[in-house]
Amino acid sequence: MGAKILIIDHNDSFTYNLAGLFEGAGKKVTSVKVWSVDALPQKNLYECLGYDGVVLSPGPGLPEDYPAVKRLLDFLLCAAEGRQGALMPVPILGICLGLQTIVRYFGGRLYNLSHIQHGRQVALLLKGESCAKGTNTPFGTETKLMTGTQTKNDSQAQAETQSQSGAGVHIVNNVENCSAMHLFDGLATPIKVGLYHSWGMDNQSAVPALSVLATAILPAADKEHPREVVMAICHKSLPVYGLQFHPESFMTPGGLQIVLNWLHCIESIKSR
Repeated sequence: MGAKILIIDHNDSFTYNLAGLFEGAGKKVTSVKVWSVDALPQKNLYECLGYDGVVLSPGPGLPEDYPAVKRLLDFLLCAAEGRQGALMPVPILGICLGLQTIVRYFGGRLYNLSHIQHGRQVALLLKGESCAKGTNTPFGTETKLMTGTQTKNDSQAQAETQSQSGAGVHIVNNVENCSAMHLFDGLATPIKVGLYHSWGMDNQSAVPALSVLATAILPAADKEHPREVVMAICHKSLPVYGLQFHPESFMTPGGLQIVLNWLHCIESIKSR
């Protein structure tokens, strides 16, 4: 049976494109409901527990402009701990402003980018010490994508890729233990994504509860020293994920696959 998805709309023009992306997931989704953030204070939050996943949409401004969303997260994460009668957590996916909301909720900081990223396409750098051995970066370990000529590591925690037709093109294919990195399963690399934002997660401020899954190199004020900016995060123990890029954008060709991967995570949680 497909998932019931609730989208919290931060009064953004992309929200219904996002809803359309979920509706395009076929049998994986049975319904998509959109709640305006302005109506959130009047909503009975217990209704949220009837959904299989909650999506925080992109939007203008900063997380502090939407106190009702903080109260929603208080409720959902309280429910995840079993204090509201819920048997299991409701997965959360934050997109753009939604990612920033998750960062601020768990004590992280944001910073104003020196260049507004409206309509820019970039390539992701996948991260994750638990998923692959790689090169240390300011955010941890950069995932090394294996080619067919490399030897598989026996560890079940290593990510691997399988060669696809075409030189230099690979498919990310993560092993079962790397549940967070499953968001990028089945995507040809380099993974191109579309950006529409002017704020980012501050990489100088550690957030103990969160892991960085992907970054991208963006130009800085000093063009000789570009900055590595967080593009995807997850909570270390709760099904909470964030994407700084827009999966619903035409500049994110793998957007539907990322959504399908998140829906697969929801299925895994429902089956426990």
